[in-house]
Amino acid sequence: MVRVYFDRNAFSALSELEDGFTPADVEKIKNAVRAGSIKILGSSPLLEETAATMAYSREMYRRHMGTVLDLIDRRRLIKSGEDILNDDCYNYTVGLAESDRTMPATVSLMRKFEFSEHESYVRGVVADRQQERTKGTVQLNDVMAEARADKRWAGSVPRASLDELWDQIGVMVVAHWVDKCPPEIKKKCHKRGLKKMLLLRGFRFHVLYFISMTYTSLFGMTGDPRKVKHGDLHDAHHAICASAVNVFVTNESKTRPGHLGHALSWKPTPGFEVLSLREFLERISAGT
Repeated sequence: MVRVYFDRNAFSALSELEDGFTPADVEKIKNAVRAGSIKILGSSPLLEETAATMAYSREMYRRHMGTVLDLIDRRRLIKSGEDILNDDCYNYTVGLAESDRTMPATVSLMRKFEFSEHESYVRGVVADRQQERTKGTVQLNDVMAEARADKRWAGSVPRASLDELWDQIGVMVVAHWVDKCPPEIKKKCHKRGLKKMLLLRGFRFHVLYFISMTYTSLFGMTGDPRKVKHGDLHDAHHAICASAVNVFVTNESKTRPGHLGHALSWKPTPGFEVLSLREFLERISAGT
């Protein structure tokens, strides 16, 4: 069975039947799920981002959330990015294999996103996450402003490739997380070596996305640096969640830095690939 994680934009295209997608395409995915050839996993970030459609209309919320809940495995959700990275740290220190990265999805939680009588809960979730993303965006923009002021990155022309950034700051990004762990975990991670933690999927995808975001913040996608946006924070969580699956489905570019599809594919990861929604549909038509 192939484990799959959909980006929010892929679910949106199916919910709105955009870009030539049809009800038959949705049914094709449902049939693959029923046949057991694929399992589509959801996550709290996905549910929360989908819940934000409530700001447009209740009908849009029902349509988008209905599509998500119809397709994902409602018994298990991918853990939060924080939990995945913390698990990676613990397992690394004690020599355990990487964990499943999922957790049971309680019936009560799933129902709160499903039924209209829980509208106040949904709106509360959206407001809380909006506040968190705003705070995180401000903090990251401050960090990027300091980096742009560094003489090494001065100028509008890229002075480093993505691979050079990986070599220069990859371990630093890992260390930033590890150093927030409990003292014993922190000590053992450093002793075993932080560079080897880049082979752990959770940290690998966390660093891949951070470097892609750093690249566009330093140099931009057309030579002009750009600020970190709320969507970047959502994508940072989706990147780590993608470490739980074999296939990540997104309609974002796989060739342009700053896009989630590119972030997770510019450095290949064994047993993992990024597909567009159209490519995914072609794959399941061919028998996955």
